[in-house]
Amino acid sequence: GAAVVGGAFGNYTYTAETSRLKSVEITRGVQGGEHGLLSQGTCRLVFKDLGGRFNPENASSPLTGSLLPLRPLRVRAVHNAITYGLFYGFISRLEHDPAPDVQETVIEPVDAFEFLSTTYPTVNTIGYGKATGDALRLLLDYAGWTDTAFLDLDTGRPILDFTADGSRSALSLAQDLLTFEQGILFVDGDGIITFQDCQALDAPRSVDATWTQALISGARPGFDLATLINGQTVTNENTDHSFTRIDAVSRDAIIGYGNRDGSPISTPYPIDDFTADNLAAYVVYLGKDYTVPTRTVTIPNRDDTAIVQQLARDLGDRVTLSENLGGTSTTGTIVGLTHRIWGGGK
Repeated sequence: GAAVVGGAFGNYTYTAETSRLKSVEITRGVQGGEHGLLSQGTCRLVFKDLGGRFNPENASSPLTGSLLPLRPLRVRAVHNAITYGLFYGFISRLEHDPAPDVQETVIEPVDAFEFLSTTYPTVNTIGYGKATGDALRLLLDYAGWTDTAFLDLDTGRPILDFTADGSRSALSLAQDLLTFEQGILFVDGDGIITFQDCQALDAPRSVDATWTQALISGARPGFDLATLINGQTVTNENTDHSFTRIDAVSRDAIIGYGNRDGSPISTPYPIDDFTADNLAAYVVYLGKDYTVPTRTVTIPNRDDTAIVQQLARDLGDRVTLSENLGGTSTTGTIVGLTHRIWGGGK
């Protein structure tokens, strides 16, 4: 990209470097994640560089002025005349190696969470009548992420107020809001920061894709006892009242799992005690039965159908999959993905 971060991101101009790209690996979201803040997206691009085109110390490079920290970089794929965004981020690390047996440059951008992690906002008050989506938007404004074309934020739960004293990062504050909301926040392949609130996550919706044995391989389901919660305490910091909810069936020592209490939640955001109590009940509702996440599914580069699914799917998509080899058959939401693209003979 040819401009620094800030302002209208969509107005940047870009230089296409596809012909020099040797490989790219992209990771976004998490593997086996639950409700909450998904991980910062990372990307690693390896370019062939015979003459120092990507060398930031080469004053004669046509990219002089663009090879700087936090300059925007995007990875897109075009298939059947459709453009798919795979990663939108900002240069975090660059290493040029001119050795005759290497002649490569590695560029590693990170996504917009970088700005949330390095911003320490001060907010006196957001005022009554707002919601978690408003508070998240305020944090993003402080981080300089103001282009509405790169925002897709749900409303979220009503909150009593939101303040920040400058002692904590915007990313840490966002995590507190998501713990209260029980929603998720992530950056999609086009760089759009997306907030899905608890209502959106729980609402019945159709699947975005169906993956069958002919498409996928390596479906690896399993469960982790650490995600099971059948007792939860929430404290409303505004009233100093605590509320505990349990699920007796899940806690039964014979037909259930015994006592599995979640870490106590203390939050200043509930508009009243009913909301705090409701949050405790909601956490138990989500966690009282063990879940079997499919931690890994691979879509090999088999055919045109596979390529479309590789490129079109994103975090937050709902997918039904079935694999005969292990008998896996389930429906779930994508919370993590990895793209690996490289040149190959076959």
